[in-house]
Amino acid sequence: IPEGRLEKFKMLMKIGDYWVPAINCSDPSIVSYLGNRLAHNVPFGATFYLQGNGKWKFSLRSVMGEGLPGVDVSEVAKQFGGGGHKEAAGFKIDSLFESKKIEYVKNS
Repeated sequence: IPEGRLEKFKMLMKIGDYWVPAINCSDPSIVSYLGNRLAHNVPFGATFYLQGNGKWKFSLRSVMGEGLPGVDVSEVAKQFGGGGHKEAAGFKIDSLFESKKIEYVKNS
């Protein structure tokens, strides 16, 4: 995916205590790829979409290492009842704004 196209669809979202880049994407074949692309030089990247059952599914990706700002996304996901690994985690919620941990979405 060309960088310019990615920028067109990217937004900033506050998830937990972090403002991070996010993209609405329901294609499971590219969720990990997009999350990793978004995660460079930021705490983490997120993809999300509304499932057929009415729940919002979030996938979080982090790039960790010396000098990188990545955070343990499994700890972020736990705040929403989810889980995973340090660099890949996820959770589901009933509403985008069900808690103060996801306050609102804005264009980047």
